[in-house]
Amino acid sequence: APTRRSEMHRMIRHGVEQSSGGFWQSLITAYLSPMQYRGGFPRACRAVFIFGLGTTPMFFLLLIVRDLVGITDPVEQQKRFSTGSMAFFVASAVSAVAISQVAKNAERGSARSGENVQHVQEEQEQQQQQQQ
Repeated sequence: APTRRSEMHRMIRHGVEQSSGGFWQSLITAYLSPMQYRGGFPRACRAVFIFGLGTTPMFFLLLIVRDLVGITDPVEQQKRFSTGSMAFFVASAVSAVAISQVAKNAERGSARSGENVQHVQEEQEQQQQQQQ
C-alpha cells in the first residue's frame, strides 16, 4: 500500500496539475469560484462565515481559561468555559433585542419625518395658492 511519503514523492517526480497563475489565482479559484455555483451553496458559505464571526471568539475563551487564568483541572476548565459561553450567548441575545428596538424606533422616526416633509410641502402649496 502506498504511504503518504511515497505518494508525495510520486507527485514531486511526475508533477501534479497546477495553475500557472500563482498564489493569488489559486486563492481565487479555491475560495471565490464556488460562490458562482448555482443553488444555495453561496448562501450557505456566507451563513457559515457570518456564524463563524459570532462564535469563534467564544472558543478562544477556553484557551484564555487554560493559559492566562492558569486553570489546569479539565472539569474546572469546562465549568468556566460553560459559564463564559452562556454569558456570551446571553449578551448576544440582549444585543439582538436592543438592535431590533433601535431599528424599530428608527423606522418610526423616518416615517414621522416623511409625514413632516409631506405636511410642510402641503403648507407650501397652500401658501402658494393663497398668494395667487
